[in-house]
Amino acid sequence: MPRPTLRQIARKAGVSLSTVSYALRQHANVSPEMQKRVAAVAAKLGYATDPRLMSLMAHVRAARMDEKREVLALVWPEQSRESTRESLYFHWVYGGVAERAEQLGFSVEEFWPHQEHMPLTRLLDVLFARGIYGLVFAPASHPPTGIETADFSRVAVAKIGLAEWPVRFHLSAHNHFMGMTLAMRALAAAGFRRPAALVRKHVHDLNLGAYEAAFLQNHPCRGTQKGRRLAERLFLLMADPRSLEGVKEWLLREEPDVLLCSDIAPWPASMESRMPRVRWASLLRSAETGGAGVEQEYAQVAANAVDLVMEQLNRNERGIPSIPKTLLTNGRWHGWGKGAGENSGAGCRGVESGKITA
Repeated sequence: MPRPTLRQIARKAGVSLSTVSYALRQHANVSPEMQKRVAAVAAKLGYATDPRLMSLMAHVRAARMDEKREVLALVWPEQSRESTRESLYFHWVYGGVAERAEQLGFSVEEFWPHQEHMPLTRLLDVLFARGIYGLVFAPASHPPTGIETADFSRVAVAKIGLAEWPVRFHLSAHNHFMGMTLAMRALAAAGFRRPAALVRKHVHDLNLGAYEAAFLQNHPCRGTQKGRRLAERLFLLMADPRSLEGVKEWLLREEPDVLLCSDIAPWPASMESRMPRVRWASLLRSAETGGAGVEQEYAQVAANAVDLVMEQLNRNERGIPSIPKTLLTNGRWHGWGKGAGENSGAGCRGVESGKITA
């Protein structure tokens, strides 16, 4: 049976061809009532979107470099405008979203509802009124206020990060379990036999214990009961990153031959002379910080979130998915260069505690 055309749907619904086109894309130029009416006629005729046509339209959008672009919203749920500019981590997120949107012919507009005291329902109304149908939530431990009662039926949504929210969207995140696994295998191959890990408590909670699980599963001492107990002692959760006295005592007591940390560096550079000498690597390494560790590829993670939104737009899907999709991106391990000292790791001049300082 031949696929019904938009013209046939328009004739059956008694509306113009452009109205059908707008209605099936849930465009603001057409009222919600008309959208439902056209959708019902299309369904009755057996209409379905053509994925090849959707791919072609994505290509056409990308080619319209000089025309007004469609807009993708990047929403920072709990951050301020200033913090998103200072943080190296958020710099990667924005860069990944903006670059992928550019490739697909979209521009990006940022929103800070928490800082601007804008209820989520109001933000969604603003997006709809302006014809913005794609939304990416930036990483946040806590969701925007009012998320449980907000109406997402008019937008395609994806979030970045594994934080558990009361409403579940498609999400893109770093594969923390594989990141720790890569690090532990690389350390074992380099001859380290007593690795330790220093992980912030909130990072541990956000990745649902993935770092700890991978650390214990891949520890060189895991083969015996005594070795497993040692491995458990060599994994330390740090609730307060400013309290380093306990960390110092732990290092002196357990004597690890290498340390993995969940931050860019295990402690501030100003504290280095007061801490035990130990070689370390970061699980949040980047080209900007240098040193040894795992690059989480968060620009790619953010780009994947854009792809999740575009997939929904191309399939004419909106709202909260019945079966949310989780897309995890593996990181990459970078070892130490020749001549690296004991405390050589991911810290570098110009980067302090995840902030861009130079």
